[in-house]
Amino acid sequence: MAALFALLPLAAGLVFRTYTWGVSPRWFEAVRQLDLFYAAIEVAVIMFARHRGLSYGLALQRLPRDTRYVVIGFLATFWLGSAFVAGPVAYSMTRAMLWPIHILFGAALYHLRGASDAAAVRRFVLLLTLGYVAYFPMLALHFLTAPEPSTVPGGAIIWTSALPGYLSVRHFGIETGATLALLIGALWRDPAALHRRWLGFAAILLIGGAACWSGTRAAMFGVAGAIIITIVGRRIPPRTATVVIVIAALTLGGAVAQLIVPPNVSFGFRVAPPAYAAGGYTSGRVDLWIASLRLFLERPLTGWGEGSALWLITWNDVSFAHPHNTPLQMLESWGLPATLAALYLMARSWYALQHRGRGRSELLPILMAVDALLIMSLVDGVFFHARLVMMVAVMVVMGLRHAAPPAPFGSEDSGIA
Repeated sequence: MAALFALLPLAAGLVFRTYTWGVSPRWFEAVRQLDLFYAAIEVAVIMFARHRGLSYGLALQRLPRDTRYVVIGFLATFWLGSAFVAGPVAYSMTRAMLWPIHILFGAALYHLRGASDAAAVRRFVLLLTLGYVAYFPMLALHFLTAPEPSTVPGGAIIWTSALPGYLSVRHFGIETGATLALLIGALWRDPAALHRRWLGFAAILLIGGAACWSGTRAAMFGVAGAIIITIVGRRIPPRTATVVIVIAALTLGGAVAQLIVPPNVSFGFRVAPPAYAAGGYTSGRVDLWIASLRLFLERPLTGWGEGSALWLITWNDVSFAHPHNTPLQMLESWGLPATLAALYLMARSWYALQHRGRGRSELLPILMAVDALLIMSLVDGVFFHARLVMMVAVMVVMGLRHAAPPAPFGSEDSGIA
């Protein structure tokens, strides 16, 4: 499963390539926008798990009682706004139906994963890093061979949407940011965790440089937050050698990234000119949050339906698929009952990871990556896009399936406990 996910950037990049807002034909763009490519991969994993003995009923029965009731409550309520309130019902229901698939995908991963150990975590870190390294030449070739803007539909290259396989450069930044947190966690207490210190340096330089190149501030926000949580919350200081490696690699990678950014101010980290400073440092997020909160207050029980921000919220004459904040996204889309259920499940999963990782330094990479993704979800759509939800699921399951003293499935030390 780790290898399958590591190949996603390359696979999606081969399938979806564009220099504008969308791909052709229109039905193929619908597949891309609705995340159906990733849903198909999830369904394939679920079917394979079913072939290997996964039982939906038994998986639900084995959950702790409170978790089981919360899952049922979520499944009974999250779709109401999409079915009875949403404007484009077909679009909203299609997006809503991804959530049962995500849940079953997580159950399938848990069923197939088997108990992981320190070697499995290290292998996952390496595979995920190599997956992006394999993607980078495709990305470079795509940008270096870009056609003349006049030959592109609309007469302009939309650089922020021109990354093969990505709807937005921000999604690339979120993924590489989470992978950067994973790498830092791997080197945190052992600078030679990837077999050689220079390999760790090279990995941080490449992945960290890619995150800086994307100009995704949420990624840096998430990584910095994960580091603070580890030092202050877990009281696990890094080795001095790790600090030197990370700072040196990020400084060099970030400096190189500033030199190779495409002709678009959305890439790289710089002081934006006044013409591009609309919304200030939050890029209009506060306005989106206020608008989504007002919409929730109008329909607090059912919300307006999955993806409804797309047609209900505009900022600076631009529509957004989500309000760039997971709790507000859930409240506006699902209403209060489903949101409380979802946040409860997320909190229980996070707590279970902390409990599992206590005293197990080999799990620190997973903990830091999940921390980074959760922090990023407060300022971007981590829990809106299927690919990013899959990334969270893979890491959470790997952490929960870590080898440990035997415990009954569904107890306080296993599953979503």
